[in-house]
Amino acid sequence: MRKFTVAALALYTISAFAQQSDVIAPPVSQHIVCEHAAPPPGSHWVCDQPDHPCQCHLESNVPGRPILGEGGIQPSPSLSPVDKASGTAACKSVSVRRFVAPFYPETARLGQIQGTVTAYAKLDNKGRVVSVFPEGPPQLYACTVGTLRQWTFHNPQKVKGVTVIFNYKLQWKSLTTDTPPTDISAELPCEVTISSVPEPPPGS
Repeated sequence: MRKFTVAALALYTISAFAQQSDVIAPPVSQHIVCEHAAPPPGSHWVCDQPDHPCQCHLESNVPGRPILGEGGIQPSPSLSPVDKASGTAACKSVSVRRFVAPFYPETARLGQIQGTVTAYAKLDNKGRVVSVFPEGPPQLYACTVGTLRQWTFHNPQKVKGVTVIFNYKLQWKSLTTDTPPTDISAELPCEVTISSVPEPPPGS
């Protein structure tokens, strides 16, 4: 009985060693984490450079159809020529009492979407914004509307609405630890420029 046990143990050891020698360790995959958020409805990410998988841009699932941006705000009805003309002229007769700086929408920045949004803001008697009608890239609507609705105006002439232009621009610049990736410049109350880098800085 003892001899059988030792022999069986020796045979099991040899078999196990043979099996281990044939096992090939699976390759270790490299997990790359990119900053891309989930694409807006009706769009997808396209990555053109295999060596730089995080450098991607957004494309619509249907060619020619606009991509809705953060917040899913639908395009608003076009302004009448009278509202456009009166709003542009009115920005010279009011001043900003409370200013909230806009930001560059992350989905639009990573999708390399830029452009100008012309926003007509209706005002009440106290200079508060009661509604906003934007025209321009839909991907930039949510930030523009959300920002402008937080402004208040000093409106001595009691104008009904003002037009404010929001310029969203992407440009490369040298970044250091003290350099913000987004810059805001304004000629209040008529125009604001939001400038940011097209994609995250290397190593961020």
